Amino acid sequence: MAMETLMAVYLVEFILGVYIAAMALSLINYLVGEVATLLATIAGFMASMGVAYIVLSRGIVEPILGGFLLLDPLGAWGLIAVSIVGLMSAIYSIGYMRSEVKIESAVGIEKLRWYYLFFNATMLTMVLSVLSNNIILLWAAVEATTLATAFLVGFHETTTALEAAWKYVVICGVGVG
Repeated sequence: MAMETLMAVYLVEFILGVYIAAMALSLINYLVGEVATLLATIAGFMASMGVAYIVLSRGIVEPILGGFLLLDPLGAWGLIAVSIVGLMSAIYSIGYMRSEVKIESAVGIEKLRWYYLFFNATMLTMVLSVLSNNIILLWAAVEATTLATAFLVGFHETTTALEAAWKYVVICGVGVG
């Protein structure tokens, strides 16, 4: 395996590890989750740009991690999209969730740790989806993305939020199944 490919593999492993670590840290409390989410998305964005640069400039098409993931140009473009949207969402959601707690008191402050856990789970599963080289892993990652995102949709636990989350799961389930 070429040095550039090996670097891209290490960066992908780093991205996956960062989101797993942020998920675990989010369970400590909401402040740790907030910081971990922001740092994970920044690190994930930077590492994703590194992977994309290596793959796109070298034209790498290489199965990695036992053939379950694939480094290829299409996956690199998907990784760019996921990391940009994830970074912008993380930056915006921190301020938004703080205002939800302070102004409306619609969300209990300790409940925020679950928000950050599911945000990082969504990021992890989206990265797995775009880099998947196995149809079963792709299906599992897309379904896991649906479930993690459904918890974000229904986060406020109001009647309308729970109805929206349920409709989201049904629509996504029908689309995949």
